[in-house]
Amino acid sequence: MSEQTTTPQEASTPEAEPAAPSLVDTAKPTSLAEGVTQHRNRRDPAADAAKYRHQLRETEAERDRIAQTVETAQNTMYDQAVAAARSNRSWVLTHTGDLSRFTGKNAGDYVHDGVIDNEALQKDIDQLRADRPELFHEINLPIKPDRSQGRGTFSTLTGSRWKDAFRTRK
Repeated sequence: MSEQTTTPQEASTPEAEPAAPSLVDTAKPTSLAEGVTQHRNRRDPAADAAKYRHQLRETEAERDRIAQTVETAQNTMYDQAVAAARSNRSWVLTHTGDLSRFTGKNAGDYVHDGVIDNEALQKDIDQLRADRPELFHEINLPIKPDRSQGRGTFSTLTGSRWKDAFRTRK
């Protein structure tokens, strides 16, 4: 039996650490098909980064388009609500932009989750009417509809009939 002795130099040398995985496969292909497969599977870090940057820019552009669409829809809803709002049933704003101009509020203050806060809008319109009545004009709504419109002012039953058109007059 022989004894194995280790020298201090051998004990202090660390074992070889496994190599970090390489992004590029350095093994030699054994066939043409295997070489093509290795070439397709090869990853280029710069190309991956460029691809992800491109996807990021596309996503940001889509986000901006959607945000613009939502903002346009909110402004349209707000403008329609202001145009339809009345103070004391017969007073409306002469210019719908006056509400934003004089209250300092915009569509984002009244539209929440796609729904207009009509109570807050009406409160601000009534307050603006009390503070600045010159911004409003009165609309006169008819109390009852005029039933003679579109029918003329005479009755068709009292007039002549077709059979009377071919009779000779005496």
